[in-house]
Amino acid sequence: MSLLPHSDHQPTTPESTSKQFYFDEKVEEDDEEENQQQEPTTEPTSSASFELKKEKILIPSRGDSFPLIGYVFKNAGKSLHDDKVVYVITSAATGVHQDYHFHFAEYVVRYGHASNQTVIAVTYDYRGMGESRDTDKPLVKCTFYDWAKDFWGVMDFCIKYHKENFSQPKVAMEISAVGNSIGAYLMMTVPSDLAPYFTRGFMLSAFNGYFGYFQPFKSKKDMMHYLRTKLFFASVPLLSAMYGYFPSGTVFKSMEDIPTGVAYTWRQFQYNPQYMTEPDNPKKPILPTNMEHVTFLNWAFEDDVFTNKTSVAKYNEKFFGRCKEYFFELIRRPIMKSVATTPSNPQQPPKRLPIGHVGFFKKHVRDRSDLWKDACEFIIFGKIIRTPSTEILYSRPSKEAPNPPQQRISKL
Repeated sequence: MSLLPHSDHQPTTPESTSKQFYFDEKVEEDDEEENQQQEPTTEPTSSASFELKKEKILIPSRGDSFPLIGYVFKNAGKSLHDDKVVYVITSAATGVHQDYHFHFAEYVVRYGHASNQTVIAVTYDYRGMGESRDTDKPLVKCTFYDWAKDFWGVMDFCIKYHKENFSQPKVAMEISAVGNSIGAYLMMTVPSDLAPYFTRGFMLSAFNGYFGYFQPFKSKKDMMHYLRTKLFFASVPLLSAMYGYFPSGTVFKSMEDIPTGVAYTWRQFQYNPQYMTEPDNPKKPILPTNMEHVTFLNWAFEDDVFTNKTSVAKYNEKFFGRCKEYFFELIRRPIMKSVATTPSNPQQPPKRLPIGHVGFFKKHVRDRSDLWKDACEFIIFGKIIRTPSTEILYSRPSKEAPNPPQQRISKL
């Protein structure tokens, strides 16, 4: 474990560093002016002092010790509740840098403190991405499987950090992982020696991206998304050869540029009904193992152009009988708090909050809805706050029933 010199400065805002589009999904910004006038979301209160501290860290990946840059967010003030520490690791979607998650990392630490629970949040960039590269472009040779090792390295870091900073045996630790898209898939790969520390997995927009599950004839929007995605992956061999990396940001103005190997494995998954498979066997899907004590919650969003009923169901079924509990919920676009119709403003029509595939981490979701609060209740305490509808899969699969006869999946 290594802490790097780092001045305490305000986190880079995700809005200033992220692309305006993720594939063809617009990352909405049009409510930012109203957002600045929004009252902060109500949180629990605590009598202990709070001082947020952000530290830059060097994390060796597991296996080859590839150097990763990450950040630790924690309370540097006096804590009255150190009997257990919850470590929250956030893993990004493909082509997204860690600074996009800084606001959420701060929020989850504050929320834990206000709820009398010590929380330490850790963000990181996969190798070849963001600060975990030593060149201007992602020239490192790596695949999604290397990114899995990066995730394991962050888990190793948390375990070592805990042993060095909370030496008393009575201070327990839990690892709660947050993963967006491919970041959720990485949770399936946790090796047996790390599994005992892994308690909860909060997944955002996790689905099976096989092309055969697309529904291009559902609407014009779906057709355009399908065609753009086909072009995106068809161009991987040519553009990667030309640039030395895949220019998903440079050419497509979509997410950030990614390493060639990542683009190739991603392309391979798109044409495979199993989607993410073992590196040496494309017919063998990667399935959760050693997860008998882990509870998962997967949120899909109704305005996510990537997901549909089939793709989400195919992802969810990988967990049946292979974990302690598994919950899925389709998140309808919530009405924005500051523009909801009120008795004093009855003519103001309600406005729905845009979220999409990667938008959960944007500040307007924090300020204009209760989604971050509800997420923290699960991430930190394992509580399912939102009441699911009868359409939504709300399953507690047992080891005795690996293939439940009925699956209630929301209509996406």
